Amino acid sequence: MAERRRDQLPKNWRIFVQPPVVKAVYDARGEVESFEINPEGENLPYQDQETILTQCQTGDLDDVRRDYMNETVIAKKGKPRYPKFQRKLHVADEKMVPVDGVPVIIGYDPGLAGAATFWQRVNGQWRCFKEMIARDDAELNSAEKQGRFMKETLAAMFPWWKDAGVQCWGDPFGERGMGDVEYTYFNVL
Repeated sequence: MAERRRDQLPKNWRIFVQPPVVKAVYDARGEVESFEINPEGENLPYQDQETILTQCQTGDLDDVRRDYMNETVIAKKGKPRYPKFQRKLHVADEKMVPVDGVPVIIGYDPGLAGAATFWQRVNGQWRCFKEMIARDDAELNSAEKQGRFMKETLAAMFPWWKDAGVQCWGDPFGERGMGDVEYTYFNVL
């Protein structure tokens, strides 16, 4: 109750939002096609409008929304691993199921907490079916528990894995010793 009361806007206050510099122009599918200068935008006589439009056409849409449209977007740290990733192009519209008899590929990064992804490569497509993120699960706080999780996932999702085979790819960190030289993430798994 105290937090709610503390966060109330006083009755004699009003919040003003600066008008955006640009407005999005949408195509028939509802996707951003281009941008146009908002005539109500502030400081327009002092800004190079052509440069703004060029930056909007070539920049990341979240950056444009944040910097020129006054919208709140999720903060991102660093640079994207795959800058050309497009959800609409790279993510299936419907849920995909594993293909019987196709080898399973596990990508494993032991890191500080451990993470793994379970894939198949089918007709030139990389299909990811499951992930394990130990940081989010206290039950996966060791290489042994992570290995058990991977084996259980193989049995549940890919029951043919022993016949089709499994490829395991991992971060070279997995070969480093954990306390002594012989005891590594990879040999525990």
